[in-house]
Amino acid sequence: MSLSMYYIQENVVVKTALSSYNVLVHILIGMIVGVSLLFGVTKNYNATSVPEDIILLHILLCVPGFTLLMSESIMAMTSYNAWSSILSKTNKRRAHWVIQILASGLGLTGSIIIMSYNDVNFNTSHGQFGLVTLIFTVVNMTLGVASLFSHKLRRFIPPILFKIAHIVLGIITYVSACTCLCLAFNKDMFKIWTNESVAVGVIIIISCVTFLVLINPFTTLCKKIIKIIKVRSENR
Repeated sequence: MSLSMYYIQENVVVKTALSSYNVLVHILIGMIVGVSLLFGVTKNYNATSVPEDIILLHILLCVPGFTLLMSESIMAMTSYNAWSSILSKTNKRRAHWVIQILASGLGLTGSIIIMSYNDVNFNTSHGQFGLVTLIFTVVNMTLGVASLFSHKLRRFIPPILFKIAHIVLGIITYVSACTCLCLAFNKDMFKIWTNESVAVGVIIIISCVTFLVLINPFTTLCKKIIKIIKVRSENR
């Protein structure tokens, strides 16, 4: 077997593995969103002090926003994502921003709605992480907009620092949102609706999705940090 044929086969294996990984992530995300929405539309919330339509609206906005769209905005930047792989690098960034704006809009609206109706919201871990997610979402979006104009600020701050900060804050925001969702599924309300084993299973799936989605951002972050270190070492 020639060396060139070996590389071709290796590339095919890698592409197949990455495509399978991408399909797996989307299936898991679909399961999480499906279970969340099913719980939202079928659960009786009479035991809570918050109106049922507000809780339902909170779920219908936050889960698709923070779980589905935010995951898709991150995956859009990868080379092996099914729907964005055919896009150019510029169009991938545009798609990332459009989806991220939609995700943030839905998530922030859903968070603000429930916070305005629930006086004891911040006394729970779910509410506290929700607030953290809300704050980091706003900060990350602001920094992301600033990074679009980073070339104009090149004299003061290297553009790569804007990008690194955006990636770091994006990772923190996504982890916080997924943690918030795990805490929601850990509530007795959800365990009673299904059972404790299902709740644990869903939490494990969310943890797996969080890890899988963040592989590419972590890889990109490491590459940019290494690039900075190399540039500095060369300038010495």
